[in-house]
Amino acid sequence: MLPIAFVAEYLYCQRSSFYYLSGAENGEEENPYIQSGRAIHSNTDIKGSRYRDQFKEVTGVRLVNYHYGLVGKADLVRELEDELIPVEYKSGQLKRAENHRFQLILQSFCLRDQFCKQIRKGVVYFYEVNECCEYEFSSKEFKKAEETLMEIREKLSIGNISLFGKISQQSCVHCSFYNICMPYLE
Repeated sequence: MLPIAFVAEYLYCQRSSFYYLSGAENGEEENPYIQSGRAIHSNTDIKGSRYRDQFKEVTGVRLVNYHYGLVGKADLVRELEDELIPVEYKSGQLKRAENHRFQLILQSFCLRDQFCKQIRKGVVYFYEVNECCEYEFSSKEFKKAEETLMEIREKLSIGNISLFGKISQQSCVHCSFYNICMPYLE
């Protein structure tokens, strides 16, 4: 079973995804970004619910999908009449990112199977600026997510880190794997 958050990391940085998914995260350091993320999510880890005008919101929803071999947690799920909407909490400024969309789609796979409800969209809430990015999902995007998941599993089964793309970006210096990853970059 693969943790959804670490699988979604693949679209942000394949190398860090490898470290998480292969269990090689022993070199991970507690940097300020990880500490901040843990603090934010500590509130959503507590299972609870509340009612809004048009929908119910549930926090800390445990997710599992045996078909895809996924486990995780939805920070918040909005429940409308026949539809569920996963909401993921993120820090920083409002931005659209494919890894965010991918994470929501993976959560949707689990929600759809666990609750037998439609998942047509997902939301990323940026708590620092109190803004949201809404993502509409198409069948084409669900198919692409399935293919990406198969690609990740295939690479993991081989277990060779060189299959996971090398990325040298300015943001690498903030990564918790910088000290174990960067020596491998050419």
